[in-house]
Amino acid sequence: LKEGATADAEALRALCRDKVASYKVPEAIEFIPALPKSPTGKILKKDMRTPQ
Repeated sequence: LKEGATADAEALRALCRDKVASYKVPEAIEFIPALPKSPTGKILKKDMRTPQ
């Protein structure tokens, strides 16, 4: 989001329902303050996964 903008999970899901196929709509949306990055600036996807 741009600085100062706000969003809520249900509004984002509603937007997805309008734009993509139903099987692609996320079941859950989690907000985090920043994405974990490596020293080279790449996003560390493995650090974002929650253990099951």
